Amino acid sequence: MTLQAVEISQGQIYLPLLSNQQPDGLFIRSISFYDISQSIYNVSYSVEYGSLIQSFSAFVAYPQVVTVETSGLAYTIFDTEEIIDEKYFSMIPPLLIEFYKQQLTYKQVSTLTAVAYVNLVYYNDDVLFLLGVPSGVVIYSLNTGRFYNVKLPTVSLSQQSVTVGVTFLGGHIVGAISEQSGNTISVTLLDATFTYSDTVFTIVNVYTIDIAGELNYYTINIVGNTSYAVVVVRYNYEASLSNPSVSQIYYIIYDMTSGSSTTYASSQFSNVDLFTGVTTISSISFTIGIKIVSIYAYYVFTVLYDDETGNEIIVSFNLKTLNIETIEIPLPNTQWQVVLQKNYVILLTTPQQVIQQGNVYFLPVNYQIYEITTSEMLTVQFYTVALEQNNLVISGKVLYVQTGQPASNATVGVYYASSAMGNQLAISSLIGQVTTDQNGEFQFSYQFNNAPPDLDLVVAVSVDPIVLNYIPVRPKTISGGTY
Repeated sequence: MTLQAVEISQGQIYLPLLSNQQPDGLFIRSISFYDISQSIYNVSYSVEYGSLIQSFSAFVAYPQVVTVETSGLAYTIFDTEEIIDEKYFSMIPPLLIEFYKQQLTYKQVSTLTAVAYVNLVYYNDDVLFLLGVPSGVVIYSLNTGRFYNVKLPTVSLSQQSVTVGVTFLGGHIVGAISEQSGNTISVTLLDATFTYSDTVFTIVNVYTIDIAGELNYYTINIVGNTSYAVVVVRYNYEASLSNPSVSQIYYIIYDMTSGSSTTYASSQFSNVDLFTGVTTISSISFTIGIKIVSIYAYYVFTVLYDDETGNEIIVSFNLKTLNIETIEIPLPNTQWQVVLQKNYVILLTTPQQVIQQGNVYFLPVNYQIYEITTSEMLTVQFYTVALEQNNLVISGKVLYVQTGQPASNATVGVYYASSAMGNQLAISSLIGQVTTDQNGEFQFSYQFNNAPPDLDLVVAVSVDPIVLNYIPVRPKTISGGTY
């Protein structure tokens, strides 16, 4: 059983479930949420589940980034409206109920043997299901009902280990191919633009990581926001007799706007002493290994599992200062997921075993919350957010959260978003952007040909290409008069 935590609205976290271990599958009968404004730490909730009417070994219970780890399976998508009782979704906004009915089931395919990764994103008022497979990415569009292929380029690799991470900036899909040869790891960074047609990844660059010792194993993953994709390679090697096992992290930072990329290795950081608690781990669980949690503001979060102590270690990497910080958390015998809300990191954990009472399953969920402190976080004081005769007007002032001072020359981008997903996970496509003046003020206007009746937007605020904050807004429709 895998816990999936998805941030839905400011201050609230909903807990859906993805299960592939119960013979008849599980589905959500109720959903708990937690308000971080209460500042409650280590709060425990019970989330109730019941059996599916039909048999599914895995299904997506929420339209956000979800991982299905299974072998030998290909996925088809179909409507299961007849087996979903909507009374169980009374807490869910009506817009999302339709997405719950789009389940993922499978059929056996002998040629597909690698782990498949399932991601769901909003793009141009569409919902895209992205399946990572050994040949690249398979994309299913909810609007067109068609599958599209994003294939790998021809590369000369003796063994391909494909990890596909999906991040969108005007339709960018970013992935990586990794290969081990002796004590060297090569990583091929890939990029493709989705245009509702079959396409092939282009090669951005090939990176070589030379290991200063005998390589034991490595893991790789990708995370991204609207500006950057970050590839994180975690590797373990035998350094010397006195230091027989060393773990390090290698970052590849890809700027999707400019197409440039930069690499950083853990040995390059000035505060490497903070990294000691990770580098001296004698054994890392290969099954868990590394999980890239998220990219938020300037931070990339990585979770390591110490197989010797049973603890989790959160590693935060600041893309701007290039500093690493670690938090070690006692989490024996648990599975975990991390979500981000404002300047908080929320770690959600659940035991390996569910509690069964009759035909009902209960999953205890624990919350541990850690605050991120950064003087560079931004917010917006809105003056006007209005829509009149298809003309959108947004004006306001951008401020630094910690000092309250205005942010001059800041970029304010306006994006489409889903009404139920008004946060950084909801961005689909850019409408336009403006720059603040010396007083931190801005005015944005856009003329729609035919504006939708419920226009949900996300305002992204930044002081450089790394997006710092995302704010959901809904314009007030005005009939006549002035703003």
